[in-house]
Amino acid sequence: MEIFNLTDNLPNKLASSGSHDIFIKKFSPVERLPNQSIFLTYPNPSTNFINLDLTKTIIHGNLKIFNILGQLVFEKDDFNGDSFNFDTSNLSSSVYLIYLLENELTYHAMFIKN
Repeated sequence: MEIFNLTDNLPNKLASSGSHDIFIKKFSPVERLPNQSIFLTYPNPSTNFINLDLTKTIIHGNLKIFNILGQLVFEKDDFNGDSFNFDTSNLSSSVYLIYLLENELTYHAMFIKN
């Protein structure tokens, strides 16, 4: 049986040990598309508040803000409009992620709280 390290520069390989087969696939880097965010977040970094200006009007959206640990710190159901102001004075200094869900689309942005 051959053993391969994950750091080896390998094309497709197959390692077999009894009834367990392991397939190792080497992936090429994928070119990332430019961020198509609809948010303008300011001031960023923020101290006491963050403004969200949107390039489109959202109807029946769901706005969520998570801390860097993935904990939900704010949620607004049935969000309608093209702007939002959020009080950040009670948040710890960290990076925060904003998700806006509308129908089947999810938009995202981030901000830093000083």
